Order: sequence, then C-alpha cells, then structure tokens
Amino acid sequence: MAELLASPERYQDKTVTVLRAAITETSDQASLLRITDPGTAAMPSGGPLVVFGFKPEGLKEGDLVTVRGKFVFYDQQGYWEIKTARGDRQAVVLAAPVAPAGPTGPVGKE
Repeated sequence: MAELLASPERYQDKTVTVLRAAITETSDQASLLRITDPGTAAMPSGGPLVVFGFKPEGLKEGDLVTVRGKFVFYDQQGYWEIKTARGDRQAVVLAAPVAPAGPTGPVGKE
C-alpha cells in the first residue's frame, strides 16, 4: 500500500488490489473505511487510505483485509482513495491468515 501512495500517478484510475491492510476506522453512516499497512500507525502521506463505496458490515477496527478497487484522487477533499465497484461484495474481504514461519533448515533427529 505504501507503494501506491509513494507513486500515485503510476496507479491513478487503475484497478488495484491491496493484499493485506489493517482497518483503522469504519463508518456506519457512510460506505467507507480507512486502511493502513499492518503494524503501521500512519502512511507516508500522513494518514490512512480511504476505501469508498463499501459498507463495512461485519468488519471492525484491527481486522486484516484484502481490498480491490479503482485508485482515484478525490478532488473535493484532496486525497487518494480506493473506490470499490457498486455491489461488489468481494471488494473488501478478510485477508487470509499468514502461516507461521517454519523451520529454516532440515528437520529431523540428530
């Protein structure tokens, strides 16, 4: 996700997928949520990335999600966001858990 905000013009108006992001805020009033890289308090731009057009039912702060949508600049407020397709129930889904790191070498009796 940091790559999107580091070079936003490269991804402008393209469909992007963020494989793993942490939800930092949801809104019951509007169809939006805010996401950031897991384990990061803020993005290089100074704040989380907005995901617009998806009602975050069943999702909460701290959930790790995968997000798909169009990366656009919201002129009225002056920030970048991921705009999800209307009715796309798969635009924001819980991210698959990361498997714990296994042994780095051969396993067996010594």
